[in-house]
Amino acid sequence: EIREFVESMGAPYCGHHPVYETQSWFGEAAPHLKSYAMAALRRDGTTFGVIALASEDPKRFYPEMGTLYLARIGELVSHALWRFVTPVREPAA
Repeated sequence: EIREFVESMGAPYCGHHPVYETQSWFGEAAPHLKSYAMAALRRDGTTFGVIALASEDPKRFYPEMGTLYLARIGELVSHALWRFVTPVREPAA
């Protein structure tokens, strides 16, 4: 379910409720969290992960907030991690 949700995201998610079972990803802090954000990790049209952020402050991530910086963080992390999730390629001859 979470994979399908992340693949369908057109923009980062921000809200007061965790998506699916993602609250458990935050371990002992989970009961104290009040707002959530998620940004997909994508490269060349392939979704290969997600960044999940959360805060105890209910006003930190909210549905009406702009997501420009979250989208940029997703792009930067995607770029940094892409080489670790793709097969090693043969050097160009």
